[in-house]
Amino acid sequence: MDEHWQHRIEKLEEEVKSLKAEISKMKQVQSNKQMEKVMEEQSQKTSKSILDTRKKPVVKPQVKESEYQKAPKKTFEEQLIGILPKVFMLIFVLGVLWGLKLMSDYGMLGNQMKVLLAYCTSIAIGALALFLEKKGKSSRTIHLALYSGSFTIGILATAAAVLIYDVMTTTVALWIALVYIGYGIALCIRKGNEGLTIFVMFTSLLLPYLLEYMSFNALVIVGFIVLLYVAIQYAIIKHRQYIALYVTTLFVGLSIFILYGMSEVTSETYAYGAFVAIITFFVSWIFMKKEEKRLTLHCNLLYSYGIAGITALQVFEQLTVDKMILFFFMTVFLVGTVLWEKKRGIHYAVDIFAALVIIGVINMILASKMDDDWRLILLFISGTIGFILAIRLEAKTMKITNIALLFLTALFVFLLQNVYQPMKILTHIIAILSMVICIFYNERTTKQVKISLQKIIWPDIVRIVTYVFILIFVIKLENEYTLETLGEYYLTYTFIALSSIVALVAPLKIVRSTLPMVLLGLLIICTLLVWLSTNISQPLLVQMATRFIYLAIWMALLLDVYYKGAIYQRYKKWLALYYEKLLIGGWLIILLNLWGFAHFLYSTSEIERYMLIIITTGLLFALSVIFIFQGRKNGWQLMLKSGFTLLMLAIGKLILADLSNLDLSIRAIVFITIGALGLVLSNRLLKKL
Repeated sequence: MDEHWQHRIEKLEEEVKSLKAEISKMKQVQSNKQMEKVMEEQSQKTSKSILDTRKKPVVKPQVKESEYQKAPKKTFEEQLIGILPKVFMLIFVLGVLWGLKLMSDYGMLGNQMKVLLAYCTSIAIGALALFLEKKGKSSRTIHLALYSGSFTIGILATAAAVLIYDVMTTTVALWIALVYIGYGIALCIRKGNEGLTIFVMFTSLLLPYLLEYMSFNALVIVGFIVLLYVAIQYAIIKHRQYIALYVTTLFVGLSIFILYGMSEVTSETYAYGAFVAIITFFVSWIFMKKEEKRLTLHCNLLYSYGIAGITALQVFEQLTVDKMILFFFMTVFLVGTVLWEKKRGIHYAVDIFAALVIIGVINMILASKMDDDWRLILLFISGTIGFILAIRLEAKTMKITNIALLFLTALFVFLLQNVYQPMKILTHIIAILSMVICIFYNERTTKQVKISLQKIIWPDIVRIVTYVFILIFVIKLENEYTLETLGEYYLTYTFIALSSIVALVAPLKIVRSTLPMVLLGLLIICTLLVWLSTNISQPLLVQMATRFIYLAIWMALLLDVYYKGAIYQRYKKWLALYYEKLLIGGWLIILLNLWGFAHFLYSTSEIERYMLIIITTGLLFALSVIFIFQGRKNGWQLMLKSGFTLLMLAIGKLILADLSNLDLSIRAIVFITIGALGLVLSNRLLKKL
């Protein structure tokens, strides 16, 4: 039997081995089939790529000088050595100019010869740079310095020939200057150096001032500036010169506005030139490839330049051109840009240009004759749009800029504007709404907020400042409309009380940690002021309502702490340490509120003096009883001791102060009532011993 079972086990083992071998073969077959499919797909792709390459000429990849490459960071010594050729070329140019002047002073050269030598020097330096570049005998930095010097000497010689020496007609000087500017633009396109582009643009923009001196009309001057700016964009876009784009745009804008201020006759051409320059900037920005690391910075600059450029068109106030037409076409262009960028799927550009569309519409409205209040309102709207856009793009610089704009504008409105007109009130309301919208939108992207009472951060400061602005607005309204009637700032007191309780229960992401604590401190101060504010000649209903509000708020806070409600749970970490003391303090504040209310009713002749005595003494007895029973029930020794202390004070007040101020009948009723209640209290306390 044993041999039989052993023989069967050996057979089973052989069958298992054969099954395993068959399974492994099946897996290999399946994997081979998959590999064949993959190979077929790859062969199809490669055949397609081969066909495509047959259709198109094969271009060998070449590394251009202008392509963005991550170069290692240069040391200070390398940076200094790179600057030296430019510095020495500047020194050389100045030396040439001063040398020519010195020779002229000694009578060695005439004015015409000086200008001719300057041109010869310019051509010689340019030829030397070309020779060294072809032979490869010096570095690229030296070549750029020589080319820059050649260009500079030629431009300055042309300007001196017309403005100083008057040895050349304006027409000839203009053509020579244009030749040199074309030479400079060609250098920018060929060499692709960002510093050279900025330098050529800056130097070339000296020609418009020469044209102004030659009394050319505005069309020629502005046309030259715009054509120069458009021509230089080819080099900027080709070589991805971000800094050059922003700097040259700034140069062009300043030139147009300075020449507009210098011109004796106002012309519509300056407005159209500024319009074309802004459009050109937008187009160049769109077609330039952006670096991912600096994308946020480019978005910041686009939005800032866009707002500045569009708003700057408002400067042309004395022109007969209808500025609303310019803003209309600007808005149409921006709308088209939004649709174009949306089609391309570039969402950050869609957001920025959509915001600029709103800025364009706002400026179109501003172009009409309108009140300054509307201008302030539109300024708040544009600042709010910019802040929301900064949140979407995660652009910190844009965020800080727009919140600063809103703050400064709001500061102007709340400190210097009055509220005696509906438009003034609307301006204040829009300012508040702008700040509140920014806070709410910012918190949509904020993660969970933790309570921290140890330090104050910027979001807390923004909320406190916003509340201060709101409070100033309420005080200004009360000063203007209700103070003479009410005699006290009851509207302000009520607003502070209600806002305090709202801040304590509002979502933490909205109010954060510091603002509720600040409002709680204001609530305590205003409670004292409300106790002291009694004016018989003013409406009693408002005074009573204010006191009821404060009493109800303190009762709500006390009950929330006692029953460990929402406010207690939010600040449990700190309230739990002083739980018993907070309850004692809360009850004492309520007692003082009730006492203050009773004295108010007495001072307004609503109740008699004996009623005041009964109410104040009865409240003192009642609070002492509450303290004693709560202290015994919960084991709170401090509250228990406080209760007995208040009981002694109540008995002392009854005997020493109230006894002489009550007539016999009232005295009997009060003493009988308090005595009976005291016996009941004593009996209850003795049972619990």
